[in-house]
Amino acid sequence: MKLKQIMTTALMVTTVLVGVESFAATQTKTNVEANKTTTTCKSNQWLDGKTCTKCPKYGVCKNGTSFSCVLGYKKKADKKGCEAITCAANQWLDGSACMPCPSNAVCKNNKFSCTGEYKKSADGTKCTKEKCPTDKPWLDGNTCKACPANATCKDDRFTCNDGYKKSTDKTKCTKEKCPTDKPWLDGKTCKACPANATCKDDTFVCNDGYKKSADKTKCTKEKCPAG
Repeated sequence: MKLKQIMTTALMVTTVLVGVESFAATQTKTNVEANKTTTTCKSNQWLDGKTCTKCPKYGVCKNGTSFSCVLGYKKKADKKGCEAITCAANQWLDGSACMPCPSNAVCKNNKFSCTGEYKKSADGTKCTKEKCPTDKPWLDGNTCKACPANATCKDDRFTCNDGYKKSTDKTKCTKEKCPTDKPWLDGKTCKACPANATCKDDTFVCNDGYKKSADKTKCTKEKCPAG
């Protein structure tokens, strides 16, 4: 009988101890979770550790806990501010990413400019061949212009007509001037004055008794009419 009472008492003590341990564990878990409660800062702040800090320059704060940098900037090494992104000499900045310099372009200061007869594409990421309108068919650098006088324009370029040559600056056509030993301009080539002709101002006139041949390159003897 006494043994049974002793065992019953021991069981009751054990139950009480288990209950106490369970309560203590629950309280500990509750305290830990309470300590883990996230601090939420104002909309123009971010959480630096446990401190609400003003949103950094060139930064955008969100959710009252963190921040991101605007396009063209990246987080500093200490993760507490934003600094400008600097690309290598042969790269350009597309948003916040450094990209290889596009074909037919020159890159400088995080930007690129198209060369010669190329222009930026509609999305601003590459250079495409310029196509000038019919009323301004000549591409001078990056500008479409009217075709120069005494020239023929095609494929955004111009060639000078016969008797003319491109000026030193390649922007117009000037009258060809042949040297004295080759005073006749045949198309775009200076040649010696044809036999039985007189040359002046890059052209030739046949002497009396002679006339220009059908191909306009020499003088042939005039034939008198019959009778």
